[in-house]
Amino acid sequence: MSILRKTVLLTGGGGLLGQALASSAPDGWDIYSVGRNLPQLPSVTNIELDLTDPDFCERLPAKVDAIVHLAQSRRFREFPAGSLDVFAVNSIATLKLLDYAQRVGCKQFVYASTGGVYKPVEGLLTESSPILDCDSSSIYPASKIAAEMMLGAYKSVMNVAILRFFFIYGEGQESTMLMPRLVSSVKNGDPINLAGENGFSFCPLYVSDAVHLVSSVVESEYSGVLNVAGPNVMSLREVCDVIGTAIGREPVYKVLDTAPVNFVVDSSRLEEKFGRMHHSFESVVGRVVSE
Repeated sequence: MSILRKTVLLTGGGGLLGQALASSAPDGWDIYSVGRNLPQLPSVTNIELDLTDPDFCERLPAKVDAIVHLAQSRRFREFPAGSLDVFAVNSIATLKLLDYAQRVGCKQFVYASTGGVYKPVEGLLTESSPILDCDSSSIYPASKIAAEMMLGAYKSVMNVAILRFFFIYGEGQESTMLMPRLVSSVKNGDPINLAGENGFSFCPLYVSDAVHLVSSVVESEYSGVLNVAGPNVMSLREVCDVIGTAIGREPVYKVLDTAPVNFVVDSSRLEEKFGRMHHSFESVVGRVVSE
């Protein structure tokens, strides 16, 4: 039986999730990867461009079936100096891609948002939990919320999937991200700040689980909002203790007299639609610390 081919436009192909997705995409995907400093991968056509270029859509293919928009500004920590770049990539480029998508007859748009769009809550975060407002937001989640609002307007012309990812990690991740920083701190004996005795609680998501989820979303042409998090709730102390055991070094902690802001996720909608994420942090920590 012949495989039904699907043309997929991928942004953020040089990032952790984008590169992993392009490297292990399902059979039948013809991938166009767009962005800067893209890796050379088999069966992937690279289009080197800058998403802050006002006319970048003119260089895109004449026909695509799905867009997976994973790209995000690298300047999200540079406020206010990086604010224009953050909105150019996270929000304005999203609107331009949506306009391009409807012009070329694209059937589905998949957007990588963030669990950081939510207001802090005492219990579990669901897809209907309150979103940050102008009194509590910062520039990065504000850019993601703006993009989500624009995506909602296009649900009448294509399938739109908004994936709110929580704490993706994996081999090859940039050193500035949470998990590589924790590994570095444990290895070097640097103090790790904990809000309260154990620090915040979260559900770390291994990159291969995120890849499987994105592939399934595209293959099913799913439309809707999903919280995407790992299968286990862990405190920051628990994560660092696991890292310490894996490398044979006791973590050093500095306990702060502050209340933690937790990111504990209700994954019931995710599991109902696509099943449970597979990898616990303990099962893959050896891969993460060996780099």
